[in-house]
Amino acid sequence: MLTKSRLIQLVIMLSLLIGLFIWRTIELSPVIEKTQEERGQSDKVEENLCDFSEPCVFNSLWGSFSLSVEGGRIVPEQWFHLTLESKVENWQVSSAKIVGKTMFMGKIPIKFSEVVSNAGKQQSTGKSMLGVCTEDTMLWRLDITVEIDGQPVNLYYDFLIVK
Repeated sequence: MLTKSRLIQLVIMLSLLIGLFIWRTIELSPVIEKTQEERGQSDKVEENLCDFSEPCVFNSLWGSFSLSVEGGRIVPEQWFHLTLESKVENWQVSSAKIVGKTMFMGKIPIKFSEVVSNAGKQQSTGKSMLGVCTEDTMLWRLDITVEIDGQPVNLYYDFLIVK
C-alpha cells in the first residue's frame, strides 16, 4: 500500500536520480568535446604515415631500417608478410607488436625470423593479421624493438587502414 511517507520517499529518490543524471551530463560535456577535438587534431598531426606502396623507413641513431609489406597493402582479416631490413650489422628483433592508436584493439604480437644477409643487407621477416574495426579508418602502430650489439632500439611505423 502506498502511504504518504512512501510517496514522499519515492519523489525524493526520483528527484535525486534526475539531479545526478543532469549533473553528470553537464559535467561530461566538456570532456566529450575535448576528446573529439583531440581526435581531430591527432588525425591532422599524423604526417609520417606508411602507405607501404614502397618501403617505409625509420631512421635511428644506429642507422635506418626499412619495413615493407608483401603486395604493398594491408587488408583486415587477411595475412600479410612484413620484411624489415637494414645495412646495420649485428641486429635482431627482440619484440614486435601492432597496437591501435585511435582505438584499443589489443596488442597483436608478431614473431620475426632470424636475421639473414641478402644482397649486402640484413633482413628479417614476419607475418600477421589485423581485425576489422567498427570505424571506417583506423590508425595503427607497428612497434618493433631491435637489439643492436645488445642495445635496444625502438622502431615505430604508423599506418592507416581504410575499410
